[in-house]
Amino acid sequence: LGRYKEGLTYASKALDISKKLLGDEHQMTAMCYTSVGQLLGLLGRYVEALDCHKKELEISKKILGEFHPKM
Repeated sequence: LGRYKEGLTYASKALDISKKLLGDEHQMTAMCYTSVGQLLGLLGRYVEALDCHKKELEISKKILGEFHPKM
């Protein structure tokens, strides 16, 4: 519990792997951005967290469309 820095390290690695293997516009990559964003928020790094969440939203809109229920 509370090991957010360690979690951020692993989530960032997962994001890098996802981008490399699946590409920048894959749903799994978007989910990785969400994980990184959540951890950054928990660490008080709000501007970086917001950037990650915006990137996730951008990818999801491209994949799912703007009117998908998730949006």
